[in-house]
Amino acid sequence: MMDACTSSINGFLSAPYTGWFPAVMAIALAVIAVLALFYVLSPLFGRNDIKTWVKIKIFDVFISIIFIIIFAGFATATCSYNPTNIYNQYGLLPTFCSSAQTINGVYVPAPNNIYSIALCDMYNFNYNSYDILNKAFFSGFALLSFWPQLGFENKFGVAKIGASVMMPVAFGQSLNLMLSSIYVLQIVNQIQLILLSAAPLIFAIFMSIGLISRMFGITRTFGGAMIAFGIGLGFIYPLLVSINYGFVTTVESTVWANVSLNFTQFYQAIFAAMINSLANPGIAGSVSADMILGTAFATSGIGTFYGLLESIGLMYAGMLFIPILNFIILDAFIVDFSQAVGERMSFMSLVGRLL
Repeated sequence: MMDACTSSINGFLSAPYTGWFPAVMAIALAVIAVLALFYVLSPLFGRNDIKTWVKIKIFDVFISIIFIIIFAGFATATCSYNPTNIYNQYGLLPTFCSSAQTINGVYVPAPNNIYSIALCDMYNFNYNSYDILNKAFFSGFALLSFWPQLGFENKFGVAKIGASVMMPVAFGQSLNLMLSSIYVLQIVNQIQLILLSAAPLIFAIFMSIGLISRMFGITRTFGGAMIAFGIGLGFIYPLLVSINYGFVTTVESTVWANVSLNFTQFYQAIFAAMINSLANPGIAGSVSADMILGTAFATSGIGTFYGLLESIGLMYAGMLFIPILNFIILDAFIVDFSQAVGERMSFMSLVGRLL
């Protein structure tokens, strides 16, 4: 369960949200013990001036202990508090995420904190996106790309009269480019899913490194930067995903569920319109692809086509604009917070160097 950090002492010590607390606290107390030993032994070495330095360092460690306790309480509250009622109230929790689910034979409990909510939102969005792509692109447009070509040529003159019911080559090339871009965006969303899955562990690692480093003067600024990364990637980012993708996924799920387009009937309508057009090409000797589509949509329902387009638009928003928005906000937070408590660091610059 996601609230294992508060279920028992063993859960508190082993959960990734709070498991770092006892280790960091033990290191802080060990540092105080070493400093106290220096304080006691300094007169034996004739270095009473060390006492002043030791007092300052012990005070710094006590300040770090206060930060440790504050962040441990914050992590415990984040792990144990269930915000699903608030998300439901503002329409930010998809129906899929409001109860327990069984996915591929594995029982998944209902989300009960921002980490599990963000994971469920991202998983549900990716699932809906795959379903939309499967029906809209890999089925519908693949079928339309096989349209035959019909043409007439005047053998008695230079002029040619012809028409084609096959999709233009430019459209096919645009479709290939569109699908290639979608593959890249899908990879980005899968990376986001991995990042969300690791968010509690990232929070624990960076907070441990940051709080320990902050106890020593030479690494204090570095420790502040690590704390900024820990809060940014371990809390701010899941919070942004749970809000932004919660809204998009809720709307997308509602729209997609209301799309009553029966794809089997749609294909049958296309084939029927194609056969009818081939049998009766018209007075001008031309067959229009728009006519075939119009006949098919008139048969299956044009309103469902608009719902399909709206679903595709929401899918693109969640694949392209929202990740950019989330990463910009995350980078701004890390830059400002790290500069305030330590050394200025940028998340986007770091990712850019890694790539």
